[in-house]
Formats: sequence, C-alpha cells, structure tokens
Amino acid sequence: MTSNVVIRPSGRKFTVEQDESILIAALRQGVQLPHSCRGGSCRSCLARIINGEFSYLHGPPIGLLPADGPAGRVLLCQAKTSVDLEIEVRELDPGPGISTHRLPCRVQRMKQLAPDVMALFLKLPSVEPFLFRAGQYVDFLLRDGKRRSFSIASPPHDADPLEIHVRQVPDGRFSGWVFGECQEKALLRLEGPLGGFFLDEKVAHPIIFVAGGTGFAPIKGMLRHVFQAGLKRPMHLFWGARQEIDLYDLERGEHFNLVARVVANGKNLSEQLTGLYAGIPIPKFYVVVIFEEVAKDSLFVGGKPHTKFVRFKVDHIARTMPGPVIREWWIRTIDETIAPFVKNRGFDWEVSIVETPIDLWSLQGEIPPPFESVGEKRWVKENKASPYTQAEKLPVNLALAPGISDQ
Repeated sequence: MTSNVVIRPSGRKFTVEQDESILIAALRQGVQLPHSCRGGSCRSCLARIINGEFSYLHGPPIGLLPADGPAGRVLLCQAKTSVDLEIEVRELDPGPGISTHRLPCRVQRMKQLAPDVMALFLKLPSVEPFLFRAGQYVDFLLRDGKRRSFSIASPPHDADPLEIHVRQVPDGRFSGWVFGECQEKALLRLEGPLGGFFLDEKVAHPIIFVAGGTGFAPIKGMLRHVFQAGLKRPMHLFWGARQEIDLYDLERGEHFNLVARVVANGKNLSEQLTGLYAGIPIPKFYVVVIFEEVAKDSLFVGGKPHTKFVRFKVDHIARTMPGPVIREWWIRTIDETIAPFVKNRGFDWEVSIVETPIDLWSLQGEIPPPFESVGEKRWVKENKASPYTQAEKLPVNLALAPGISDQ
C-alpha cells in the first residue's frame, strides 16, 4: 500500500510504502529533510502533522518528549503511515543541481589514518559530476539491503577521488570488511549526497566546529571548502579523542593557519598516572583522577588571566615519601609523566602533593590493609576493596626468630 505525503509550506509531494519510514521514503525520492541519527534520538527530523495519522515502527522513540504527542509533533525517521499525510517541516536546499543518486564506485586507494581509522578514496563514474555540499554524507548499499552511512571528507572542488573515513568497530560488518578484506579496485554501491549538515555561507558569524573521532571527516571537507572559497570567518575546532594518536591529519590545520584547539580525552593521562602508582605497587583502584575545567575568566596567575594553565593537586594517602631525596625524585617522575600532555602543548603547569594520614582514609567502608601486607597484595590482585582477616594484616615476607618480640 502506498500513501501520499504533502509537505507544507513548500507543497512538495512524495509517496511512502507500507512499513517504510517517512524520512527514508523522502530521501529515496530526492526530498531532502533535516535528519541526523536515523535512530529516533537526536530530534533533527522533528515535524508537525497537519492532517492524517501515523504510528512508530518500533514503538515511541527515545527522543520523543511527553509534549510532542499532544502538539502533533512526530519524528519522521521512526514514523510510518498507511494513509495520506500532510506535514509541516523545513526542506533542505543543498543547492542548484544537487540531487541524490545511486551509483557504483571503485576503491582507488586506501590509507590508514590512525590505528582504527581507514580512509577510502573512491572513484565515481565520470558520466556525470557528483555534486554535493561540503559536510554531506553518502550511504553504502550492502547486498542484504542494509546501509552504512559515512560523511564525505572531501570538499566539492577536490572530490576525485571521493574521500571517506571508516572507523573500525568491534564486530562491525562493514568496517570489519574494510580493515580485513577490502583491497584496491573493490566495487561498492552508494547513494548520495545526503544530509543537511553544511555551512550557511550567507552569514559571517564565527564558526565553532565540535567533533569526536571520525566526526572530523565532514568538518575536514568544510574547512578545505572554506579556505578554497576565501571565506574570512574565525574558526575554532574542538576535536575530542581517546588518545593523541587518534587526532589524525592535524598537519592540514597547521598548513591553513587554522586556530585549532585540540581537546584530547583525559583517559590516556589517567592511564599513565595509574600505571605510575600501580608500579609501587599499590592497588590500581587507589588511583583516582579527576579533571575539573575552570571557566576561561576564572583562572589568574600572578594576578593576571591565564588561559593555558593546568594545576595538578595530588593527595598521597596509601604511601608517603620518606625524605627530601625521594620526594624530589617522585615530583620529577610525575613531571616527566604529564609533560607530553601539558609542556608539549604549550601549557604552563604546577604540581603539588599533600600527604594524608592513612588512618583517616577508608574505601567501601574498609580501612585499607597495612603496607606490603597479605591483605594489600590481595587487593592489588583483585583490584577492589573487600573485608580482610586479622592474619591478612601481617607482612607478606614475615620473618620470626627466637627471642624477638613485638615492639
């Protein structure tokens, strides 16, 4: 059964097949509607029902708010209909000559950008140009009818070949194929361009780009387009990653004199510090690392604002440093550990250590067992706090001899 859908205020029409989402039907027929996740969580595809009825493919989506139903609002990516509909939603205008096509492509070459990121450079048919806006994406059409969406990392002026970034996902069918079986000259089918994530070049406001992992791909295409078009707008890139090696292709930003602020995840630093203390050894769960961001206008050094300053405050409880020589050695050891995260990125920093008496400390209601005791060694092995016996308070290497008594 086929239903007709009319879009207001444009008057554009398209049809929807039974058990097909309204969004997918629109995109299939070249009608560009706002969307992003396609999973019912981001609310980008929110529309208002003027006339007609609908239902959801898999029950109410997670992004639906209590007020949406009474107000007639619907998430098109999860909605289906068996009757004619009239909806109110903003249509996207990618630009003149840009329309969605299905076409074959060939993997011209591959390049590994990071340990788990592969760039595919795709050769498209030369019969007609593949027109798109920087930031849009394509869908790869798999043999079983499923799709995999990937943003275009190329700018429109340099899209031969078309660049796509693929992150390796555990048990991922398509990414597993890319990293395990894909070779140059492999054939694929794609549909695109799709999506409404592109720049509004009619305004001159500063641009703030925020990306995580391979979310950098469409932004890369946008940046190259901006520079090629000569647009004079301040730009800031905030790019989050699990570790610095995942921040790939940064030399291009330096080449364009891009004002870039790279925001690396603190996970790597916390792992380095945990490993440092675990080597003493102490249980890893003794090491707690907390990152606290301070507002830009709330940090002053010497009475003057300082925007590139990091303060490390360390509480020593499980161990204390016996004497000035050991203390200096440990401060220098910490400095060497954190230097790649601060000094090498142009930050000023300081480290201070405070020592707290161990008898003023508990974990999960347990007073930690004594230093180098049987109980502490068990906590190291299990990496968790748990009750221990009186006997486990004894040292691991206990030595008893006649005539020696407890002092």
